[in-house]
Amino acid sequence: MSRQLERARSLLQRPGAWLDQAGGAYPLRLGGDRRSRVVLTLDEAAFRAVIEQPGLKLRQGGGWLPRAANDHAPASPPAG
Repeated sequence: MSRQLERARSLLQRPGAWLDQAGGAYPLRLGGDRRSRVVLTLDEAAFRAVIEQPGLKLRQGGGWLPRAANDHAPASPPAG
C-alpha cells in the first residue's frame, strides 16, 4: 500500500472528511464545504483504491464521503 493511500484512508476516518473532484484529481478536504483547505490530493489510482476500501458514498452537494463499516450500499462510481 502506498503512503498516499495509507494517509488518505486515515484522513477519511476523521469527522467531516470528504473527497471532491477537480480536473483529473480528487482533493480530500476536512471541512464541510469547498472553501475548506485541501489536505491531500489523490490521483486516479489512489481514488479507485479508496472506492474499494473503505468505500465511498455520494455526498449531498457533490463529492464523496467514506462509507461506514456497517453500510452495505454499493460503492459510488467516479463522476464523469
